[in-house]
Amino acid sequence: MFRIALVSLSLLIATTATAQQFVGPPVDSSRIVVTKEIAYRELGGQTLTFDLYRPAGDAVVAVAITCNIGIRGMKDWPGYVGWGKATAAAGMAAVHYDALGNDAIANFDALMETLRSKAAELRIDPTRVVLWAGSANVQLGLPLAMDAKRGYLRGAVIYYGDAPVTTIRADFPVFFVRAGLDQKALNDRIDTLLGRVLTANAPWTIENYGGGLHGFDIFNDNDLSREIIARTLSFMTRVTEPGLARAYVEASVEAELVGALNSGQWQKAIDGYGARVAANANDADAHLKYGYALYGAGRYDDALRELEAAWSGGRKGPRDTALPAARAAAQKADLDRAIHWLDICFSTPFVTPADVRADAAFTSILANPRIVALLAETEEQNAIIATLESGETVAGMEALSASRAKRLQREGTLLAIGYRLLNRGHTEASLSVFRIATERHPKSANAWESYSEALERAGRNDDALKQARRALKLEPAPEVKKAAEERIARLGRG
Repeated sequence: MFRIALVSLSLLIATTATAQQFVGPPVDSSRIVVTKEIAYRELGGQTLTFDLYRPAGDAVVAVAITCNIGIRGMKDWPGYVGWGKATAAAGMAAVHYDALGNDAIANFDALMETLRSKAAELRIDPTRVVLWAGSANVQLGLPLAMDAKRGYLRGAVIYYGDAPVTTIRADFPVFFVRAGLDQKALNDRIDTLLGRVLTANAPWTIENYGGGLHGFDIFNDNDLSREIIARTLSFMTRVTEPGLARAYVEASVEAELVGALNSGQWQKAIDGYGARVAANANDADAHLKYGYALYGAGRYDDALRELEAAWSGGRKGPRDTALPAARAAAQKADLDRAIHWLDICFSTPFVTPADVRADAAFTSILANPRIVALLAETEEQNAIIATLESGETVAGMEALSASRAKRLQREGTLLAIGYRLLNRGHTEASLSVFRIATERHPKSANAWESYSEALERAGRNDDALKQARRALKLEPAPEVKKAAEERIARLGRG
């Protein structure tokens, strides 16, 4: 791996070793101290050395190490010198080191051993280390960063490079900058890597510099480059703080479980969310994700139970909870529950009959007459809503009044349509729908209170007050009663 990486560095060496300069923020040299040529390893008859950049003064500081896959003299390139000075000015120590050949990991470990042994002398904290790796050096830096045994590492900066790694850690922060003008083959590999990162739910900050060249930190001399460099330096200094490091570790437990869900590691997710549910039966989010994991493992009965528990606990999203519950019910051939949950889905604009027909989970029940009728009635409902939302209120209301679809007679469906129209600014159409709801359900306090709300939002306060009082006379449920009473008080007629 490292031999291939060295070949790929040839162009970068040729360009970076010229007079190109680091484009980051200017540095007051009086505020930093640079110590050159500190020996750290004897290799093949040669002494390998590193340079240390640090803030002036005696404070013990965290360390940023620039990874070197095996290039003698890289630490003296102007770009790296600039990074060293900028890092020191930001309050950390920077270490740039020489390396040779294909012994990259051994070189790095020897460097770390020297930093530990000289920590007191150098006034550095070798338990708080950030890696910086760019281009082909990422093939050393990223595997090191993903190695959980290296507990002294607190974060990594990865610039315009990729590497094959088997594990993406959920507890390890990375600041990744993608150069949008880079070679397509490299960015294709980077995009695959970043897809894995997002699936694993890892704490990476991803910066896509659309106009950035490979090596933008020396080639793109502009304010955007400087802004990205400033954010990089901020990440490096913040991520070594003990409190933030602990926060990443604490957050990783839940993050890793979501990563298991995302990547289809069903048993791992089942074990984790099952334990959460056992510890707290009222944790609706745990029930929801436990249901997802059980569904993924093909345990549809158990999945439906957990998804319904999530809904009862307050996780009432039509796409997040109701649709997965409908899928689970369909997979276990429970037609009544499938219809129940689909009916809830179709009371919102977020799930359509077309979505259900295209979903393989429902294939086995699509020909059932009850499902056929449900889909047809929902399509009629959606056509009426589309007419009303297009501004054709008269035509839409005529279609609604004439409909014999059972779902369009129900109070809940009518109120859902009314609120959808109201919240999208179709006030007059919503008032017409709410009025039909009260006509078809004259004993429903909820229908009258909803009509009252729409009237108030339309500025018809006298009518709103009248309908709110009517709702109170019908012995409403507590939440409906509270809304009506608050409206009456707000309108100043109590």
